[in-house]
Amino acid sequence: MSKTVSKSFYFFSVCSIPFLIGILLFLVPLHQARPHAVNGEENHSMVDILDPELRKRVAASFPTPKAATDPITADDMKLLTIVLAHTVDIRHLTGLEHAINLTRLQLLRSIPTQAQLNARPRFDLTPLSGLTELESLNLQGVRIFDMSPLANLTKLKYLEL
Repeated sequence: MSKTVSKSFYFFSVCSIPFLIGILLFLVPLHQARPHAVNGEENHSMVDILDPELRKRVAASFPTPKAATDPITADDMKLLTIVLAHTVDIRHLTGLEHAINLTRLQLLRSIPTQAQLNARPRFDLTPLSGLTELESLNLQGVRIFDMSPLANLTKLKYLEL
């Protein structure tokens, strides 16, 4: 009977090793495929940037530029430090509120005449209100109706309107 037990144990041990290796090989890639957390939190939610021109400029501003049609997540937005958009017609800033590490934002438009400025839609700065790392903001040629969203930007050193 001892030979039967030892043969059964040997068979079980030898057959279990490939099974355990298979499980380990299956689990390791799953663990490595997980995105890294930013500031201890993972946020894979999609960011909706309503303005198509702003979306193009944001996509081009990533450390590794993206196509304007590529998905952009909240984690992606945390990588942005500078967004430059010169002579483009951006009307909405929705989505920029996720760029919490943004230090420089330039949305330059040609200097309008008073009549042209009055014809432009008013710009809502609310999405910028939580960008506390912002040091430089240039909104030249943009029609603004409320500056209060900029009140909490304590690191802001340069502002041009």
